[in-house]
Amino acid sequence: MMNTSINEKDVAKRFVRSFHKLAELEKIRTKKAFCEETGISSSSNFKKMEEGVRKPTVKQLCKLFVRFRVSPEWIFFEKGEFIKKDE
Repeated sequence: MMNTSINEKDVAKRFVRSFHKLAELEKIRTKKAFCEETGISSSSNFKKMEEGVRKPTVKQLCKLFVRFRVSPEWIFFEKGEFIKKDE
């Protein structure tokens, strides 16, 4: 049975990691572009996320899921594939 409790700090860390993973996969080039695509108002706000001071909003998470097809299951529980496969 999968643990369904969501830890906000872990979700925030995976949100930041998703930028690095997307960059490795060449799906995004810069932090600025990632911020624009996910609705983060500035790179300084992204820096605050990296430092654990800020957390992504629901809207930012949704943009990550839709724009880059990052799996919600991976973001919330670190289970399954990082990028959703076409069905």
